[in-house]
Amino acid sequence: MNIDRFKVLIEKSGLTVKHIHESRDDWNSVLSTVQDYMVDYDLDTIDYHDLYFSSALEFKQQSIIFYASGKPVAVWPLSTSQVNSKVSIGSNGTELLPPLLLPNLAEKVTKKVISAAHAILDDIKSATSASCTFKCNMLSSGCSPWYKSLQEKHKLLDVTHYLYIDLRLDLDVIKGGFRKSFRPLVTKGLRSWDIEVITEDCAAVFEEVRLLHIAVAGRETRPKSSWDKQYAAIETGHAFLVTLRDDEQALVGAGYFLVNQQQALYGVGVYKRELFDQPLGHAVQYKAIEHMKSLGLTTYCIGQRPYSHEYSQPTDKEVQIGYFKEGFATHMYPAFIFGE
Repeated sequence: MNIDRFKVLIEKSGLTVKHIHESRDDWNSVLSTVQDYMVDYDLDTIDYHDLYFSSALEFKQQSIIFYASGKPVAVWPLSTSQVNSKVSIGSNGTELLPPLLLPNLAEKVTKKVISAAHAILDDIKSATSASCTFKCNMLSSGCSPWYKSLQEKHKLLDVTHYLYIDLRLDLDVIKGGFRKSFRPLVTKGLRSWDIEVITEDCAAVFEEVRLLHIAVAGRETRPKSSWDKQYAAIETGHAFLVTLRDDEQALVGAGYFLVNQQQALYGVGVYKRELFDQPLGHAVQYKAIEHMKSLGLTTYCIGQRPYSHEYSQPTDKEVQIGYFKEGFATHMYPAFIFGE
């Protein structure tokens, strides 16, 4: 789809739109005003997924900035992907996220943005016969206008869950809330490995992590450019790395974490298979949480907690990973999945 087509489509609303690459500064302007938002909306995250998915499927970046009276008022991570003849609409290659609106935006403008977003989706579907599933996270703020619009227009397919840590709590309180069996494993892990939190100038170490990932996976699972993008996020302060080394200084595990002004997101972890029975991930998570608190962040999203009966039919491995992550969480919130 062409951004000019979207502009014509919504011109009667009084809004205008730009593609993300037309004004990345305006995208960041909205994010800086919102302040507390999911890492999924960050440019680093969007750029990474562009590189990640473009090598595996026909992926098109369609992310949009909405303007009212010439000022940016919302951003929307939007993409289309095609496998064979099947087209899907989403955000960063997964379920579609809501437009992120400026705080205290006038109700009239909010309704215009939501209406325009649905008009754009309808147009894409009409032109490509694309399918779309929506993810709407439900946090303490309750039902958003976007959620209400999905209830009116689409079918609720499922409810999944995401795990969080409230970083405003004391570290001892957070650790005390870990799954009982995890607490001694964290202590053991901290004693067993040489642990380092890396926040800058770590090209050689990051290459070690990439090569360990290839060795553990048995193949190169994604393009080198996506790793380069992740490393660039460390250099700009939007990510950090936690590494584990044994007594001989061999790399045995690592975790990569994304951060913005208030939130953190668990990116990827890699650990030597022969040491899976050792407390590797436990130590990495604890040191990461410790560092997040030192940055003054408020929220850490550990990731999804899928259950075997969910609509998406998660694998046993995905359910097990979710169960592991749950052992660290202070909160679990639902995310509603809508679709046709």
